[in-house]
Amino acid sequence: MSTRTIPVIGDRIKTGKQLRMAGLYAFLYGIAFLFLLPYAWMLSTSLKTEQHVFSQVPQWVPPEVTFEWYVAVLTGAPMIRWFLNTFLIAGATTIIVVVLNSMIAFALTKLDWPGKRIVFAVIIASFMVPVFANMVPLFQVIAQFGLVNNPLAVILPFSAMPIGVFLLVQFFKDLPDEVIEAARLDGFSTFQIYYRIVLPLMKPAIAALSLYTFVYTWNSSSGR
Repeated sequence: MSTRTIPVIGDRIKTGKQLRMAGLYAFLYGIAFLFLLPYAWMLSTSLKTEQHVFSQVPQWVPPEVTFEWYVAVLTGAPMIRWFLNTFLIAGATTIIVVVLNSMIAFALTKLDWPGKRIVFAVIIASFMVPVFANMVPLFQVIAQFGLVNNPLAVILPFSAMPIGVFLLVQFFKDLPDEVIEAARLDGFSTFQIYYRIVLPLMKPAIAALSLYTFVYTWNSSSGR
């Protein structure tokens, strides 16, 4: 009798777990649907005529589809050029930040050289300096280098964000030193260890830093 009851109890537990998971997924999908409603309304409004936009009766489906607002935006201002400029600035900044910050973090965590603790402390201390405090001297430096009205005037300052070094240092510390020593015994140079060993192992951290840098630079460049 006990042999029969054990499978029955197991099936009930499994069924109960599946029901709880189904309820959880239904709840999460419901929340996601609520978050998508404003975007759906925004898209619907963009396809309506001016008369239906200001109608007192809200309508999710436009009675008359029009693309006049898209035409007005694209012809009234150089939106495509602005978009490409912002994409260029955000993309270039992301590449520079990932390359430089990963090298700095690697040097601070896996290489022995005098003063690296002081350098890291200075990088962390730079968090306390407000961005607006550097605007005037930064503009003077940019003007002296002749970079006014040049994309580099935006790319280079954004590339000096210290948060990337701080983030990658925490990940690089978790990388076992035995991996570095084994690579040295195999004849790898310092750059080969960084490029062929460390970077592939740090893909999650680099992906997180890339996403953060791109979104931050994009929002800052687009005025958000």
